[in-house]
Order: sequence, then structure tokens, then C-alpha cells
Amino acid sequence: MLLKDSDYLAEKTFASIHQDCDELIRLLVSIVKMAKQNHENKK
Repeated sequence: MLLKDSDYLAEKTFASIHQDCDELIRLLVSIVKMAKQNHENKK
């Protein structure tokens, strides 16, 4: 966001990168939740 706000990145480029970051965050959260659930099930 800082790069966009300082006009280092164009709005279109930022939107694409931001969307990719959101997808990665959702994926990582899902992986962590699944790993925790699997760990609990093994106990």
C-alpha cells in the first residue's frame, strides 16, 4: 500500500499484487488450520 500511495506502483499493478496477496493469505490460513486440526486429531 505504501508503494501505491507514494505513486511507485500504478493502481492496476497494485490491484493485481494485492489480489495475489489476499489469495496467498487465505491459502496459508487454510493450511495452518488444517495442520492444527490434523495435529489435534492425532492426539
